[in-house]
Amino acid sequence: MTENTAESLKKHLLEKQTAKFLEKRGYTEIGSKKRNYSQRGSRNQTSACDGGRRGPYRRCTDIANSQTTKQLKQDESLTIIQADKGNATVIINTGEYKQKIKMLLEPSTYVTRQRDPTSSVLRETNKLVRASSLPDDVKKQVIVTEALRPRLYGLPKIRKRDIPFRPIVSAIGAPTYLLAKYLTALLQPYIGEKPSYIRNSALFVEKLRKIRFNPGDILVSFDVVSFTKVPLVATLRYIAELFPPDITNLFKHYLRTSYFV
Repeated sequence: MTENTAESLKKHLLEKQTAKFLEKRGYTEIGSKKRNYSQRGSRNQTSACDGGRRGPYRRCTDIANSQTTKQLKQDESLTIIQADKGNATVIINTGEYKQKIKMLLEPSTYVTRQRDPTSSVLRETNKLVRASSLPDDVKKQVIVTEALRPRLYGLPKIRKRDIPFRPIVSAIGAPTYLLAKYLTALLQPYIGEKPSYIRNSALFVEKLRKIRFNPGDILVSFDVVSFTKVPLVATLRYIAELFPPDITNLFKHYLRTSYFV
């Protein structure tokens, strides 16, 4: 099958699916020069599915997808999530989703807690912030009276064998969330100081152009298996060289109070 034939087939299937969707909802057939606007009572309602800058039939496809997603979400045996990359939606059996999440929780890395630590972490965070040398306006921004528990979820890596999950911890609203945002801003000026630092792929390509390679040279790419393997002791030692003790204690508190549900 040639590339043009494949594209034509995709376009045909898309038109067919869109036409079925519109027919069920009383719209006239897309692509026809004669449109019966009286079926829906408004020209704008019909012309909304005529494509536009987002591409032909994109609007109608979005509508169809949203309706289908709503119906599938009512099925508790299915879980609908976004893929790790590619802006794709993945539908997976809920039991399989939970099993893959459990596979991420290595017993040697994570410990099960008997009680929800949110309240105690919140109190300790506010206590350390109040006792620190942070400016008063910063303290007001990072001190909170209520907090949510960080939540773990997984994004499927659909391009890899057996579709492993990438673990994501959503810490929005967590006890140390606002503090972490401020501490991140403190670290920002120190990023990129090492010669090995590469900001993005474009700069990486630019560096490669300046290197003279020999015929036997091999370019090797490494992947980070788990961010939980970052050595905290060495990290805190480096941070202690940059900041006073009270600010270092804030970093230590954040790094040592990581938890999720």
